[in-house]
Amino acid sequence: MKNTIEINDLVKKWPGTGFSLNVPRLVVPAGKSCAVVGPNGSGKTTLLRLLCSLEKPDSGSILLAGHNLSTAAGRKLARRETTFLTHPPAMFTTSVYRNVAFAAVRSAARAADGNREVARALAAAGLERFEKRNAAKLSSGEKQRVAIARALAFRPKLLLMDEPTANIDRENALLIENVLQSLRRSNASIVFSTLSREQAFRLGDEIVSLNNGDMEIGYPENFFTAAFFERNGESFARIAADIEISIPHTHGCRGAISINPERITLSPLPPPAAPRNLLNGRITRLEEARGCLIVTVSAGADFVAAVEPRTWNTSGLSLGATCCIAFEPSSVKVRTH
Repeated sequence: MKNTIEINDLVKKWPGTGFSLNVPRLVVPAGKSCAVVGPNGSGKTTLLRLLCSLEKPDSGSILLAGHNLSTAAGRKLARRETTFLTHPPAMFTTSVYRNVAFAAVRSAARAADGNREVARALAAAGLERFEKRNAAKLSSGEKQRVAIARALAFRPKLLLMDEPTANIDRENALLIENVLQSLRRSNASIVFSTLSREQAFRLGDEIVSLNNGDMEIGYPENFFTAAFFERNGESFARIAADIEISIPHTHGCRGAISINPERITLSPLPPPAAPRNLLNGRITRLEEARGCLIVTVSAGADFVAAVEPRTWNTSGLSLGATCCIAFEPSSVKVRTH
């Protein structure tokens, strides 16, 4: 499958701050979505701005459909094929219809019938009855839906969204997520930032974690800063005063670990063949996402397991129950500073 985005050895520095964004390698195939998760100030928005050529990297390369964004041809392609939805979105002080029609006109080469394209985009965003309303006077959630309808009318190959459901009501957030789910079935690639681990699971084919500008491909749910040490020739990570995790052999004193939630098993009692990592906790949250149950367990720190529904139904576990968390060192990714 052709890649829409390909990043290699990307570095963006802020002189005098000591902060830099570092992305060694990231690939987003055509028609796939990538969730960028991390706290405020971790570099999420900067990464999106780099992907649409609003920022220039200090080193490394970004390819859009095989074209380097450092070239004039690459930047022209980014302007033609990329849509970046900021938060809050900017609205023209005119009707919702005209806001969306502006994008349809820009994509005239791909849309033979502009009016039909606007109607399609408005319907997809649930805005059929909003055509004549002033877009600038809508609620935050409704404005975000207009912005997504504009993106749909423009038909970009790459859609970038900065926290698309931040600070909006639940009803509009669910509508927006439904639109994004439908976009995942098209040939457009999507890269979006979010603070929500559950949203990343629901909408992301790939999940990227940013922490202090450093990228980890994996699962932000079980991302912990850690102190590393050796005992009897084995490596461990201390993530809290009384939590030690057995990890693959590593060098270094400090860093971070990430545990794959799909390789964490939960059970009411310790398994007969005890794994290297076994913790006791209580189930504090359940959520369905991407065909599995996302189970949060408090065990001195919050651990998240992705459990198949069939496995969960026969486990004897429930919300509020105590359970054992088990996983092997091979399930742990390690990054040293």
